[in-house]
Amino acid sequence: HYTGGCDTRYGPYPYCEVMDIPSYSWAKSIVAGIAAMLLEKLYPGAMGALIRDYVDACDQPRWEGVTFEHALDMATGVYNSDVYEADENSPVMRRFFLAEGHDEKIEIACMAFTRKAEPGDKFVYRTADTYILGTAMNAFLREKTGNAEADFYSDLLVPLWRRIGLSPLALQTRRTRDDAAQPFTGWGLTLHRNDIA
Repeated sequence: HYTGGCDTRYGPYPYCEVMDIPSYSWAKSIVAGIAAMLLEKLYPGAMGALIRDYVDACDQPRWEGVTFEHALDMATGVYNSDVYEADENSPVMRRFFLAEGHDEKIEIACMAFTRKAEPGDKFVYRTADTYILGTAMNAFLREKTGNAEADFYSDLLVPLWRRIGLSPLALQTRRTRDDAAQPFTGWGLTLHRNDIA
């Protein structure tokens, strides 16, 4: 784990150990990846569950056969362009990132892209896939536990973060600004450098 100085626009930050470090794509591995592992451990076969069975907005033909694992791998087969980050940098994804409510985010994630390949055949970098996976994991956990308030971040990840001694900063993640409070899953995690180590 390499760390450099804590340089800012205003000079060196004097409290490097507790400087807040935002996580964007790394959250896809840490949040989505570890939550998926924990869900699979608790409910063997969970990653083989179908997205369209757990995300109403994705209950349509383009999502046929797409599993939780395909979404985690960003190999759903649902995209508009396979050029590196073309979808990610598209105007529709700007709308997705700026949407504050879950309903709008999940509708864009599920509806704004078309089926181009079979699930599992082609990796296309898409934060929308990870957001869909987070939504599906919450629905799956709620079904399995019978708890309508179950939340994969709070119920699966936070207890792990506490056990391994992460900072209080890691106990929160960015969420939608509505009653759903859906974890972003693929971005929105903030850490201290010791948390990363």
